[in-house]
Amino acid sequence: MEDGRPIGILGIARDITYRKNLEDQLRQAQKLESIGTLAGGVAHDFNNILNIVLAHTHLISRSDNDPIRIRNSLEAITKAGERGARIVQQLLTFARQAEVTFVAVDINDSVTEIRDIITSTFPKYYR
Repeated sequence: MEDGRPIGILGIARDITYRKNLEDQLRQAQKLESIGTLAGGVAHDFNNILNIVLAHTHLISRSDNDPIRIRNSLEAITKAGERGARIVQQLLTFARQAEVTFVAVDINDSVTEIRDIITSTFPKYYR
């Protein structure tokens, strides 16, 4: 201070470039780990869907033209395809970081759908 006015500033500076670089590397590693986890989950879900489709196409080929079995298998294939489309939509929403819209879900419908998938996928001797 000179004549009551500041004439300079005294300070201490520290180079934190190395620390910032390490923090950036850690964030990048966490992002990659999250993407790997997401990819593994998506692959698992799609594998399940594809197995349903393949099992039902096999059932159709062995159905001896039984219209009820064919219709049930086609419905299961359609539902599996719709589930796959929902997974893709969720991925696109995640990738775009779009605003998520929540909708009410009837849990009874979900349980019924899962039961139908299980009973149509596994032979009766597994139930």
